[in-house]
Amino acid sequence: MTQSKGYRLLLPLLTLWGLFCPPASGQTPLRIVALSPVSVEMLYAIGAGEQIVATVEFSDYPESAKALPRIGRHDGLDLESLLAAAPDVVVLNKDHTAAPLLAQLAQLGLPLVDTSVSHIEAIPQRLVELGELTGHQAKANAEAQAFRQRYARLRADYAGAKPVRVFYQVFNQPLITSAQGWIDEVITLCGGQNVFAHLPNAFPQVSIEQVLVQQPDVILAPRVHGADLDPAGLWRDWPQLPAVANHQLYILDGDLLHRSGPRLLDGAVQICSALDQAREVTAP
Repeated sequence: MTQSKGYRLLLPLLTLWGLFCPPASGQTPLRIVALSPVSVEMLYAIGAGEQIVATVEFSDYPESAKALPRIGRHDGLDLESLLAAAPDVVVLNKDHTAAPLLAQLAQLGLPLVDTSVSHIEAIPQRLVELGELTGHQAKANAEAQAFRQRYARLRADYAGAKPVRVFYQVFNQPLITSAQGWIDEVITLCGGQNVFAHLPNAFPQVSIEQVLVQQPDVILAPRVHGADLDPAGLWRDWPQLPAVANHQLYILDGDLLHRSGPRLLDGAVQICSALDQAREVTAP
């Protein structure tokens, strides 16, 4: 974890565990404010959901998370409500939290735990660390192992898959794609070739003209909160694209793919299934 401009280092999970020690039997569990949907999902996955005392907008999985008190969103919080929740620790995803908000949180002096990842392999490690922080080691270790095993099975299943050229649309206005990180890794896992994997940024903005040049066989357009109900609609007027000509436009569940947590492999199954269908269309 790296130090961000203007505020202190986000404490690694194991360091926090050493400060607090996981709650033993009879001790009061840590009170947690979770400031990202993926952090909430991770905490529930390891059995620590009941320790969350407040969260933010769009933290909607699992179903019980919808009942948690809301104190804002990724780019703005009711800091009085945050302090009133009296958290022992604030768990968040640094990459999905606005920099000014991170600076405000640091000034409050609360321990900040970052659950963000750059690669799929880091997800089970985050689960283990959260388990050690919250006193749910056994459940966290089991969830991490199940994730690793499922990931290994998917890699084995698609190791020899026929390559398919893929354009992944994160947003359509502006047109954002994924060039690196866990989304690119999922595409590769399923035998896809990300047509913008060569770009230097993780989530670069591209143009329609750039997509036309790349001629993808498949366009993947996840639906996200607050976005167009038909995220693939942008491309239907471009029949010169193989993906459009062959009806290979797929609308996916963005929550599964854009939240780098335990459900990411469910999103991977969606992508693998889409690429399998594309292979059938292009098979000789």
